[in-house]
Amino acid sequence: MTRKELFERYVADTLDEAAASELDRLLKEDAEFAAGFARDLLNTGKFEQAGSELRRIPEKPVAHKPHPHLVTGAEAGRMPRSLQPPKQGASDTASGLAAGDERLKIPKQAPQPVLKSAQRRTPVAAIVVAVVLVVGITVALLLGLSKEPPAPEPIPVIARIHRSGDELLLRRESRTKKIGKGTDLLPGDRLIVRSGEARVAYVEERTYLQLHPGSELVLDGDAARKTVDLELGRLAAEIAPQEAGRPMKLRTRHATVMVPAGRLTLHAQPALTEIHVLEGKAAVNRESDGATLRLEEGSCTLVRAEGPLKAWQFHSAVNLNGPAVEIGGRKWLSHSDAQYKGLRVEGLEGEVTQKRSQQQPAGYLPDPDLAAVLTTGVTVKGGRLVMAWPLPNDHYQVFVWILEDKGEKDREEGMRSLRLNLEEKLVAEALGEDQMQGDWTRFGPFPAHVEDESLDFLVSPGPGFPLRDPHLMGFAVYKPQGPGRPAPREEAPE
Repeated sequence: MTRKELFERYVADTLDEAAASELDRLLKEDAEFAAGFARDLLNTGKFEQAGSELRRIPEKPVAHKPHPHLVTGAEAGRMPRSLQPPKQGASDTASGLAAGDERLKIPKQAPQPVLKSAQRRTPVAAIVVAVVLVVGITVALLLGLSKEPPAPEPIPVIARIHRSGDELLLRRESRTKKIGKGTDLLPGDRLIVRSGEARVAYVEERTYLQLHPGSELVLDGDAARKTVDLELGRLAAEIAPQEAGRPMKLRTRHATVMVPAGRLTLHAQPALTEIHVLEGKAAVNRESDGATLRLEEGSCTLVRAEGPLKAWQFHSAVNLNGPAVEIGGRKWLSHSDAQYKGLRVEGLEGEVTQKRSQQQPAGYLPDPDLAAVLTTGVTVKGGRLVMAWPLPNDHYQVFVWILEDKGEKDREEGMRSLRLNLEEKLVAEALGEDQMQGDWTRFGPFPAHVEDESLDFLVSPGPGFPLRDPHLMGFAVYKPQGPGRPAPREEAPE
């Protein structure tokens, strides 16, 4: 018997025992046939799926039908076991035979054959499995699940370690390890500079970050939207021109600095953030209230959580005992030119000595001409250093540069400790205590209020260190530029 005939006889409910056995075998052995058989049954409109079963849809009885068909015991014996109605008890059988005439008059719908589970060894089980397969394959084709899922895209490298110091750590996710030159950096990486310095180079452009010892930062964003979170320490940034409307962001706990291009330095401290723009422009937004400043080239600011937000503009600088230089686009006076303009340098309890050191500055120099400042200076052996620099009466911010050119083998601290007074007020002490031989530092800014048209310096030695010779290599003075103004947080300089 052909498969077509088996299907037609199953639909017509006329399978004999041999045909039912043949159908049962085909459904179990041929999954493709089983799937097609189930699909074709549903397409006849005479079968429906109910839960995990496929059953024949009951036909509504026709009231005027004179001779409804009554399934005899012999015919029922020829049906496949799985399609036979459930067996009745003895009392039910007797009742049915006794009501024979009544069944002819009021025909009863015989129980519909049901496709049962495979555990009952029926052909219907294979049909149910086939239906599930057909539905699953169809959904898979529609959703594209039959194809292998694409491999996840790798996280793009945004920067690399260009130079590393003695101990540079990388914290990625929850793991921390020591790294060196050439290490790839990803968004979210945290860098910790324990000792020495580190230099980070962004890929595909000339943007660099110089990290000083004790600094800690997190890289974020991507190549198009660079973001750096400086949590602590000093950072010097050289920023290549960025895409229009996408300035590089340098953030600390106090401020966000947006820079389209240029050079600047940041010093993140617990109480404030110091920002210097050496080249280009920058917009500074204060985190606490959204106040903003536009910093021009050569200006700086100190950002605290509260208080006035001011920009300070470069006023003057002197290279003590050295020639005229230009640093970050700002002209420094030579010692002789400064003396001509009124600079006085004197010694108390000792004579002033002009220094020219052979000691080269260690570490990163933001400007090559800074070496000419750091290798010259003035000192007073065993005494105190006094200087006076003519200035108009106003408020100022003052920076001083010191390089340690002396050292002792196996010594774990600096050679001298210095105290600084401006306008007869102590503004700093312990300057240089951590400087080893070759180390240099720009200390400040220190506030000074000039009322007699002269900025007065007093540098004296502190106790407990081998050298008691105060010295300075240079100084710079910044004057007020003006207060900031409230502005949108994301405003960037044009």
